[in-house]
Amino acid sequence: MKHTHLLVAIFLLLTPLAGCFDSSPVQGPDRTGGADDRNGVEGGPGVEWGPEVSDRASEWLRQNIRDEVYDQVYYHYWDLREHMEALQQDHSGIMRLSTIGRSVDGELDPFNDYGKLLLAEVTNLSDTTPKPQILIDGGHHGNEQLGMEVAMLLLDYLVTQYEEDAWVKEFVDSHDIFIFPMVNVDGNTRDTRANSNGVDLNRNYPFEWDGAGSGPASEPEVTANVELFEAHDFRLYISMHTGTLWFLTPWGYTESLTPDVEMYTRLEQELTELTGLRAGPAATELYIAKGTSLDYGYSLGMPSVTIEVDNEQWGMISVEEKQSRLTAAFIGSLYMMGNYPLFGAHPVLDGSSHPTEIVNGESFTLSLELNNTGFGPLVNGTFWLKGDGFKASPDWIEIAELGANNSTTLEFTVRPLYTGNVSVELEGSFRTLLIDGAPELLLSESNRSVVFLKVSRDDRGLLPGWSFPLGLLSLAVAAIAMQFGPGPRTSRK
Repeated sequence: MKHTHLLVAIFLLLTPLAGCFDSSPVQGPDRTGGADDRNGVEGGPGVEWGPEVSDRASEWLRQNIRDEVYDQVYYHYWDLREHMEALQQDHSGIMRLSTIGRSVDGELDPFNDYGKLLLAEVTNLSDTTPKPQILIDGGHHGNEQLGMEVAMLLLDYLVTQYEEDAWVKEFVDSHDIFIFPMVNVDGNTRDTRANSNGVDLNRNYPFEWDGAGSGPASEPEVTANVELFEAHDFRLYISMHTGTLWFLTPWGYTESLTPDVEMYTRLEQELTELTGLRAGPAATELYIAKGTSLDYGYSLGMPSVTIEVDNEQWGMISVEEKQSRLTAAFIGSLYMMGNYPLFGAHPVLDGSSHPTEIVNGESFTLSLELNNTGFGPLVNGTFWLKGDGFKASPDWIEIAELGANNSTTLEFTVRPLYTGNVSVELEGSFRTLLIDGAPELLLSESNRSVVFLKVSRDDRGLLPGWSFPLGLLSLAVAAIAMQFGPGPRTSRK
């Protein structure tokens, strides 16, 4: 009898320690990440580009195109430089001004002051985390003044409206925007198309070069821009010119179609619908030109567009006010800046499905709907799940091709490793463009896609909270109690 009492005491002593013998892992940290303890998907932009943003930008342009005295006067090197330096001084938290080279004549200046190639970087300088980068330049041809004007207007808008417009603030905070408004300083000063060496700078780039200059990127102005390209991973390149009214896309060196013709065709349609201007490939819409910055930028794997701002060239002064002629280029540029992630493949997680009840340690099927919202097809993409607190199979899923505006379902088998809130992130690797050399992009760089799961404890054991090993221990204790319990009773005499 005393053995039975001892075993029962041990049994009761072990009961409060049942959780210590639970075969499932210890509950992990709460990782709701703002999901309010619900199963759900998180991702997507904050302040999106739309008609309201466009209307505010148009109104700003109407009211702020320099001032009445200079409404018909073009920027030239010295006043452009003075204005950029003043902007940097007044907005030092979001603008950095640097010199990335010297013009031909600037390299000969005995005072070492003329000919600085000025680059403005607009971003939240207090945030040093890597951000998507955009490049805008103007003035490859020195007598194409209005292209430079639009580049400067974009700089003014982003800097001065940072505290006034929610879209501008969010965009500047989340991007590095580089603006190189006057590539051809000497041509601007001399009012000539070419630089001081007589070279057309927009034929001197090291892609399909055809003899302009002593060699590819032989001119210091082009060298500075090429080094800028090579030092950064630009997601969009816009080059401002003057001479006609067009949005021009690659190719310029041949009438052959680009690998990303589907993407560019959709972009051309969007720009024409938005602005009313014509849009199309440079070689077929304008003329064949080799060694251009447009083709060079695209050859490096970034969406590239040349904007022919207006048909007025040469001269020191405009024959009419500029505002009414610059709106299309200005708004078209902001549209491309706000929507560049769509230019090519752009997969996003549109939704997920899984069992209502998710139990720790039990596998279930997680179905994810992947939608290509971009203007071009997704080819040879690879997608997988990442995060803590779960195991998933297969390790990855490959997608051979997913057309624009098409979707597909990815299915993973997931086994949670702890109870509570588990964040499962869909990650992927793909090329936004089809052109050879286009860099691979991670899904998390363009659109964060996280599924929040609420995982409950498996309480279906012998007793609430007891695991399978503890159940075995209970059976063993019972067996021992039966073996050492009292024998048959005998009557007392």
